[in-house]
Formats: sequence, C-alpha cells, structure tokens
Amino acid sequence: MKKRYVPKRLAPKPKRTAKLEQKPELERTPKPERTLKRRRFGFKSFLLVFTLLILCGICGGAFYLWSYLESYEISRPEHIVEELMENIDYDFWIKNAEIALAPRLSHFEANTSAALEPHLSHILDVQYSMRQRPEDTTENLLAYTIRAGASDIGIVRFSPIKEAGHGFFIWGVSGIDMIDAFLDSFYRSITITVSQNALVELNGIAVSSEYLIECEYDYGATYQIHNLYGDVDIMVTEIDGQTPDAIYAHHDEYYFPITIPSNFKYNIVVPFDALVYADGERISSDNVTDAQIISPVFRGVVDHELDPEIVLNRYEFELIDVYLEQVITVVDAQGEELEAFTTFSNEIIYRDRNSESLKATYGETAEEFMRAYVGYLANVGGRSGSYLATLGNYMLRTSALYRHLRNAEFWAGASQVTYHELEVDHFRQYGDNYFTCEVYYNLTHRGAYDTVDMEMRYEVLFILSDERWLVINTISIDQ
Repeated sequence: MKKRYVPKRLAPKPKRTAKLEQKPELERTPKPERTLKRRRFGFKSFLLVFTLLILCGICGGAFYLWSYLESYEISRPEHIVEELMENIDYDFWIKNAEIALAPRLSHFEANTSAALEPHLSHILDVQYSMRQRPEDTTENLLAYTIRAGASDIGIVRFSPIKEAGHGFFIWGVSGIDMIDAFLDSFYRSITITVSQNALVELNGIAVSSEYLIECEYDYGATYQIHNLYGDVDIMVTEIDGQTPDAIYAHHDEYYFPITIPSNFKYNIVVPFDALVYADGERISSDNVTDAQIISPVFRGVVDHELDPEIVLNRYEFELIDVYLEQVITVVDAQGEELEAFTTFSNEIIYRDRNSESLKATYGETAEEFMRAYVGYLANVGGRSGSYLATLGNYMLRTSALYRHLRNAEFWAGASQVTYHELEVDHFRQYGDNYFTCEVYYNLTHRGAYDTVDMEMRYEVLFILSDERWLVINTISIDQ
C-alpha cells in the first residue's frame, strides 16, 4: 500500500510520554520527611475538629442543663409562697375576709371592714408560716395552710398559669379561703333586754319585732340577733324619749332599765255631742259620769233645759298600765278638734275652736267693754259714773251683773291705769243665742297709796237680745 505523503511541518510531534516513562523511578517518589509532615498536619486538623466538637457538645449540654435547672427552679411554688407571705398585710386580710364573711353577715353590719377590724388587727404583727396540705394537693393544684402564730387562718391554692419549659410550669395563686374555724372564733349572737315599748337600734339600724324572743321580765322585751362579728353599738330610746345606758353588758348580753307602766286618771268636761280620744283610742260613753253640767260662765244665767247647746258631759276615766300620760283629743260632731278651755283643779274643759269670724266682728266690742269694765271697777280718773254709762251700752241691763255693778259703792279714790297688754281671743258660738270670748290684760294700777301690777283673764258671755249682742256675764278664769 502506498504511503500518503504528509508535509513535515504538519506532521504530529512525537509524544513525550515515552521519555517520562523512561526516567528513573527514584526521581518520582517523595522524600520520607515530607510524608511525615503531611501526616502530622492531618492528625492535628482531626484533633482540632474533634476538640471543637467535644467543646460544642459540652457547651450545649451545659446550656441545656442550665435551662433545665432554671425551669425547674422557677417552677417551684416556694417562691410564690415566699412572695405571698412578704405581701401579707391588713388589706390582704380584709379583702379575703370580706369575701368569706359576705354571705354570713347580717344587715346590721353593712360595713364589713369595721366588723373585722377588732379581730384582724391582732394578727398583723405575728410570725406567718405556711405548710402544705397533702390532702388537698393534686398534680395540677397545690394547697397550703397560712398560719399566724399558732392559729390556722386561711388556705391558699396554687395552680399552673404558664409553661416554664422542659415540662415544668410557673404557679400562681388561684384562690384564698378563710378557714371557717377562724371566722367562727369571733362570731357573735347577742341578746338585748329593754322595756316593752322601747325602740332598739343596733349599729344605727332599727331592730324589728321579728327578733323578739321570750322575755323573763314583766313589762320587758328581749331581742336576739345572730350573725354578728364586729363590735356593736346599741341605742335604746324609751317611749318618753329618754336614752338610758345599759345597766349590764357581759358575754354578749345587754340589759337596759325596764320602765314600769302607771295608771292615769282623767276628769274631762266636753260639749254634749263631742267624742273623746286618748292617744287615738276612743273613750266609751260609759265613762260619762255627769250629763247635765254647764260651763261656769252660764251658771245662774242661762237655763240649760231651754238651751241644750250649752250642756256639757263630764268624762271620768282611768287608763291602766300606760307609760306616758296620754294625749287627750276631743272632736265635735263634725269631726273638728276642740281646744282645752280652762282647768279648775284637775278638771279640763273643752270648747269649740276659736271663731275667726266672731273675732273679726266683735273683737273690738269686747275690748271696749273690758276697758270700761276695768275703768269702772278701778274708778280710773274718778270717772266711775262715766264708765258705768259706757257699760250700759255694752251690757244687758236686766242682767244680774249689770245690776250688781250699778248698785256698787266705791270708797277708793281716783286712780290711774296703764295697760301693757290687752288681748281678746277664743271666740266660741253656742247655738244661735250665745257666744263667749276670753279677755286677757296686764296692767299697772296706781292708787292713792300704792302701785300694783295686775294680770287677769276673763271669760265674757254675750247674748243675742233684740238683734244686738250684749254682755250678760263675766267670770275670772285660771291662767
């Protein structure tokens, strides 16, 4: 086969591999010292990496252990117990005791703090401690008893409130209860013995009859009140308004003076159709002892059989076992209350109320009559004759009083009179023919030998005669 011609410049260069392979083997092998260095470097690198890994493991383990121990430590309830004990004060006890006592207190102790203060103040300066209650402790609930000195006061309960890590929890107070035995130690039940009709107030609140129990004393009443815890303030008001102090107060028993009732006798004279009441209770007509009497100003002047309007009834009665003298009320047939007119000894006379219309019409007439009457009797200015003539214009001339005045003889000389007061009031109508009024004066009489201050009250009787109201009689009455 004929060979292809290839120019020399294009011919491939011969490979030099053959020449390398022809070099001696000793020239391609490293020296022993170099190999040893490489091995030492690799071991150091391995040892460094291994050491770093060991250190990282130790640090990680230490951190984990520290985190674990920290979670364990903060999860211990002793810390919250110690913190709670450091914060125990008066407000702490008041707050929890109020909650515990709220359903127990009676309505007489609306202020729970005031009720508890005497009992809680003595436990504020004592040593507090806590002990666990195994009987109430569970996996998710811890219970401790709070002690003040040697007394168990309350129970505090702890429950988990959040995670602390590593399966542990942070505990918090979930409830505090006062121990019943501690609260019962200052429970009170009191008894109060007073008069039957006395008003009793406990801490400013009236004690009603629902608290009454049997009383061992006549005319007495005993109240018993339960569910009290604090000091008590008792006020007793007797029916006469007196507020006595307790005569005995010991072991929650309070005794006040017992008022013994009395008997009161009454002698009352009233118009024939009037009704009599004693403290609102009507007095029966069976107590009328005299039904044919008349007022003194009518006696010897008017025939009551011809004028029954002037007739009065006398009530005589006695009220048994009453504590106060009764309020006597007298009303007429129309229900209008009458007024006490005057008193002779223990006799009370009642009349109709003051008539303002009669006073407006005849008040001035009654005053002018009394001035003339006094002027005549005192011979003021030596003009008794002039005063008698004036009296003739105001009086019924056929009356016994006018005849007596006209026939009187005066031995005293002239005098002077100075009025300090002259009042006319208490006008009362009797039927169609009579009315009376009262005249009061306070004056100074200056005679020939002395000066005298005089004070008098008269009842004056007017009669209708020939369409004119004229004086028919006068009497002096008690002040």
